Amino acid sequence: MTKISVFPLIENLLKEDILVYGFVPPEARTPYVVYEEISQSWSFPDVTRGTITFNLRAVSTYKGAQEITQMTALLKQKLEGQEVSMEPHGKGLFRFVGQENELKKDAITRESLLEFQVLCGDKQ
Repeated sequence: MTKISVFPLIENLLKEDILVYGFVPPEARTPYVVYEEISQSWSFPDVTRGTITFNLRAVSTYKGAQEITQMTALLKQKLEGQEVSMEPHGKGLFRFVGQENELKKDAITRESLLEFQVLCGDKQ
């Protein structure tokens, strides 16, 4: 099975704007984004084409929805339609799939779960 990581690509695209974690350290301070891979699906026998599905969980403890709204807008702006090199799989194209928002029980912490896909191969 072909398995590649898109975390370094995402981290590189967002590094100037927001902290991105694969695993959140105990001392992490909000706002930040957590990368969560969901699945990888590759064609057979041509394993150069495939889809990688992942979530980005934006976390904010700002009082009010302004910060989380700005974070989700930034994630969509930076990733949606972005073309990246996925060698040896050719080019990859980020696609926004959907979003869910949640206000936690403390009435301050907000999380937005954004689902994205990377479509890999030469013919997107």
